[in-house]
Amino acid sequence: MTPDVTAGDGGTGRRPRAVFYTLGCKANLYDTACMMNRLRDAGWEVATPTHDRSGAARARGKAGTRKPSVDLFVINSCAVTARAESKSRQLARSLKRRHPGALVALVGCYSEINREQAAQAAGVDFVLGTADREALPELVAGRGLAASPGEERIPGAFAAERTRAAVKVQDGCEQFCSYCVIPYARGPCRSRPAEDVLDEVSRLVKEGFREVVLTGIHLGRWGSGASWGAGKVPGAGETSGPRLADLVRRVAAVPGLARVRLSSIEPMEITDELLDLIGGDPRVCRHLHVPLQSGSDRVLERMNRGYTAVEYLAVVDRANRAIPGLGLTTDVMVGFPGEEEDDFEATLDVVRRARFSRLHVFRYSRRPNTAAADMPGQVSAGTKKARSERVIALGRELALRFHQGLIGRKLEVLVEKVSAGRAEGLTDNYARAVFAAKGSCPNDIVPVRVVRATASGISGEIAG
Repeated sequence: MTPDVTAGDGGTGRRPRAVFYTLGCKANLYDTACMMNRLRDAGWEVATPTHDRSGAARARGKAGTRKPSVDLFVINSCAVTARAESKSRQLARSLKRRHPGALVALVGCYSEINREQAAQAAGVDFVLGTADREALPELVAGRGLAASPGEERIPGAFAAERTRAAVKVQDGCEQFCSYCVIPYARGPCRSRPAEDVLDEVSRLVKEGFREVVLTGIHLGRWGSGASWGAGKVPGAGETSGPRLADLVRRVAAVPGLARVRLSSIEPMEITDELLDLIGGDPRVCRHLHVPLQSGSDRVLERMNRGYTAVEYLAVVDRANRAIPGLGLTTDVMVGFPGEEEDDFEATLDVVRRARFSRLHVFRYSRRPNTAAADMPGQVSAGTKKARSERVIALGRELALRFHQGLIGRKLEVLVEKVSAGRAEGLTDNYARAVFAAKGSCPNDIVPVRVVRATASGISGEIAG
């Protein structure tokens, strides 16, 4: 069911209103925040959807009977899987059906790699890719939707609670994994100058954010490739020089910032310097998301991942030794072309040995124009489903074991929300925690003694 949105009365003189939906990764969340800010600067009222069921039902009941309160819907799409593309099309169709007088824009990775198909999707009025999405205000103004300039806003992908904000420091990818379309959607690696990153983090701290998440399409390549914006990227084009660890160190030192967290990073780009920094600086979160994809060397080679299972496990071992209490999360793909039962069992073995705290499991999706699309041995949908269910079940076991290992420990929780006397938030090692609020408010960092654990998280009491 599509979430409900509420807006102005549609009367004369009201500001035009846009609602943004985001599918996919943290980089997409950041890109959405930037597009929202550009429309705000142009005088728009912008929002993300609310999720009230009764409100959604009321909106459906009135669809087509009154002037729409939303002028523009923007869907920032994902192209990692065919299912992600389908979700974008379904959402566009649903929004247009419920709000026939509003414009629907389909933007982002799906529109970039398959613009013609995206443009022909039911309900879509226009498309923008990853390269031209900044033209959104001008494009909608050309369709008769314009407003007086508004105040400048600061990008921040998790702005609703003002607890965590994503800061994109890198874009593009040149890995060309054989199953992946992202290099085609995002282009070559570009790094954001350190001073630009630090300026944004400082502004976010002044806005009230306690944690920033450094994100990118190929985060470990920060410092290489071209730069975007003004300034030189430290180490760009050099054989040695400052890299991601240097940036993390400088961000962690921004006055007033409580935490800095890394998003996904490739295993062979995790340096000892970075591990020592995470293990030694309490401002750097003890959490790494390191994609595995497969535990079979044969499959990893066909995927063009650039490492073996032994090399991956060696990185995990180094990380666990350097960072006590590390939360280690990962991505696992099942059903890659040619994946036999022994390949799948090898993946299960590596997952067990790595002792992940959380898994993101997905089934291989055949993507046009990728090397894997034409590989022999395409795995049946039924086999992919069965294998994914087995990995998910193992992931629950590992998550429970990780959370049980936290019982009795005192952890700091960044509170994201408080409801009915219960506070909920995240620990630095990425455990979802709940506890009796006792006056705690969103954005507080509260010491909590862990007393119970489930596969989904931990619960505890405020520590004295």
